[in-house]
Amino acid sequence: MIRPCLYISLILFFITQTTAWLQPQFIRQHKWSPFKTDLIEDCSDDSYILDIRDITLTPSIPVPGEDLIIEAEGKLKETVKEGAAALVHVKLGVVTLLRKEFDICQELDNNDTQLKCPIEKGLIKITQKVTLPKEIPKAHFKVAVNAWNHDDMDLACLKVDVDFRHSRHGLNKYRFIGY
Repeated sequence: MIRPCLYISLILFFITQTTAWLQPQFIRQHKWSPFKTDLIEDCSDDSYILDIRDITLTPSIPVPGEDLIIEAEGKLKETVKEGAAALVHVKLGVVTLLRKEFDICQELDNNDTQLKCPIEKGLIKITQKVTLPKEIPKAHFKVAVNAWNHDDMDLACLKVDVDFRHSRHGLNKYRFIGY
């Protein structure tokens, strides 16, 4: 039931490579964010290297057993080089399921993605399609991701929060609780 998986789509490649049922369906946004999903919170500030411009999930409410398409766009202020890493912290309620550091460039090489290191500074766009497992538990998941470049400069920060305890047809109630 559990298999490693990574969604590499701009900042999304920083939040996963975790169990397949803990993928970007949990993402929410800041109130001011232009994201086309209400599940991603970009906790980065102006000092971070990656400026996330947009993340769109299709469908907007991910469904277990169905495909999820992630489209992301952003601007890198610096080139991402070998040595860039991300710390991923996954929680089910108050229980930590995963706390692990990932080598971003190695994960890009190990997975079928459009991006490869070095990722040159400038605008980046990526689309990633993933089939979500039917076995996603009806539970409340949180993911926190902090990423940094080879020179330890902050690259990106994301908070992900989704509650799968409710049905998909208008009853999805996302509870946004601080980390």
